[in-house]
Amino acid sequence: MRHSHSRELLLVALAGLFIASPAWAQTPPDFLKGLTGVNVKVVFDEGHGTGGAARKALTGDLGLESGPIQAETELRLRQAGMKILPSTSRSSFSPTLVIAVGAAGTKAVLVHIALWELATLDRGSLRWTASTWEQEAVMQDNTAIQIREEIRDNVSAFLNQWLADNGK
Repeated sequence: MRHSHSRELLLVALAGLFIASPAWAQTPPDFLKGLTGVNVKVVFDEGHGTGGAARKALTGDLGLESGPIQAETELRLRQAGMKILPSTSRSSFSPTLVIAVGAAGTKAVLVHIALWELATLDRGSLRWTASTWEQEAVMQDNTAIQIREEIRDNVSAFLNQWLADNGK
């Protein structure tokens, strides 16, 4: 009887995550206000325990390359009026829009885009990097064209939020 109860609680918790996620996952209004530029970084996740097979599937089998994705993203950001900042060094950190593409199981692909910025905690002067905006999608049985389109959609969502927050 206890096993059945645990299963019900798990199902309720999962359903709650999917139902509640839009409310807590949204960026607060004006959260991107004042952001003038970003550094763009594209990464292909190795996949945990795959020995690099996930990266090979994305870059080799599907033919995805970070260079063209980064160049297209930077062009779209520039066209919207955002500055493209140089890559950061260990001694300094600039806001970075990270586009991560990785395996989510054996046939699924996760596209995750996040803005990472330097943040100060309220309870002191500790400064650390934190994700201040993010969006992701899990896709199944994909082509490179579908993955690139999902990346474009996520970048558009970021740009729309940025434009709205900055009155453009």
